[in-house]
Amino acid sequence: MLRTLLIVLALAVASPVGRAQAPASSDQLRFEFEREKWRDELALRQRELAFKEQELAAKRHDQAASPWTNPLVLAILAAAIAAVGNAVVATVNGRMQRRLEVTKRDAELALEATKAESTRILELIKTDDTEKVAENLTFLIDAGLVTEQERVKKLRAFLKQRKKGEGPSLPAVSLRYDFEPTESLTPALQRRVERDLDEYIAYLDSIGFPREARRPRIKIHKLDPPNAQYVDGTMEIDPTFATDPFAAPREWNHHILNGQAELDRWPDDHAYGPIESGLADYFVASFRNDPKVGKVIARLLNWHTPYLRNMANDRAFSNTSNIPPNDDAYHYLGEIWSGAFWKMRDKLGREVADRLLVQAWVAAVSKRPRQTTARSFVSAVLATANKSVPDRVDEIREMFREREFPLPKAAA
Repeated sequence: MLRTLLIVLALAVASPVGRAQAPASSDQLRFEFEREKWRDELALRQRELAFKEQELAAKRHDQAASPWTNPLVLAILAAAIAAVGNAVVATVNGRMQRRLEVTKRDAELALEATKAESTRILELIKTDDTEKVAENLTFLIDAGLVTEQERVKKLRAFLKQRKKGEGPSLPAVSLRYDFEPTESLTPALQRRVERDLDEYIAYLDSIGFPREARRPRIKIHKLDPPNAQYVDGTMEIDPTFATDPFAAPREWNHHILNGQAELDRWPDDHAYGPIESGLADYFVASFRNDPKVGKVIARLLNWHTPYLRNMANDRAFSNTSNIPPNDDAYHYLGEIWSGAFWKMRDKLGREVADRLLVQAWVAAVSKRPRQTTARSFVSAVLATANKSVPDRVDEIREMFREREFPLPKAAA
């Protein structure tokens, strides 16, 4: 457009010859203007068309040369790769999970098989006849009831080298007590009590507790109020208390601890009672590796704590200001003793401490329970420790001193 105007002006101010000529008509000027305008627009359209053709050619060239640089192609490719990757990861994870489950199942089956074999072996050596034990072990091997090759090899070697009259034997636990039939004794409850007792008695045997001279009776029946007690050789347990794994083993402790003193129960108003009560609690707690005992019973009684008694305490022997004025005094004072026993267990370890207390009890009360005092029992513990762990005697004595227990006069 600008170019057309300039042409018109140039014609208007042309040479003197031009000036002398008659001026062009308006129609002629308009015609020239429109013609120049058309030419300019045509040239512009031609340039635009040429540019677009070049741009299209460049795009065709780029697409032909590298289709993978196309953004749409790249987006589709990325999505496809991600989908394939997720599928591969899911497949691999699924296979690994299945393989892990199979491995875990095989390990559990192997463990159960090992436990079953060990249980069979233990059951067949529960006899006092060592020759019968040898026959039972031979039967297990010949019948293929022991399949673990290394165990079979060791058993065969043992039987081959064994001399007559020698070999392992365990007393049959189930033959060491009798159940008295009652309305409350259901088969399920009897099996539960048997399981709690058999495991516990086997532990007491392993720490050297002398075998009881008499077989106690177990009477599961309703007591008012609910209770568990040992009277005249009978373990009386309320059926609700019998569901606590603490109840039956504790009454068994009364049987064997009092059996060493040749008593059916402890003498009243005597130092013997709290010591015996403390040991009855302690041995069950030590076996179960839990200082808090009687949790089920505490819940049944709506007790003020979630347990009846706690061995992990720091109560001193002289702390008698809160002793209840009833039969619970034995339990209260016994908890002071069991706290000292549990502290000794922390220092020496379970097996050492439990064996030491068994030996000390036998030495202190055997056939002379009425002569047992707090001081004499502490003295028995220290004397036993001097034989079994002489390097720890001072440590044990200091523990009793810190808790204000009466010490032997020579060491006080």
